[in-house]
Amino acid sequence: MGAAVLLALARAAGQRLPRDGGTWGRLVVAALFRNALPFALFSCGRCSSASAAGRGCRRCGSPG
Repeated sequence: MGAAVLLALARAAGQRLPRDGGTWGRLVVAALFRNALPFALFSCGRCSSASAAGRGCRRCGSPG
């Protein structure tokens, strides 16, 4: 929903989305490192920390 609002605001301001693949590739890499990867590492770190010892983790497969 937020992306739709931002797209509508960009269109109202006369902005366009990038059309070349290189820009989209850099955006995908930036999104991976800034959004997806940190949260995946937080969840696996939570499963393997000392406070979770012995409980195991179904999400990342950590034995505990």
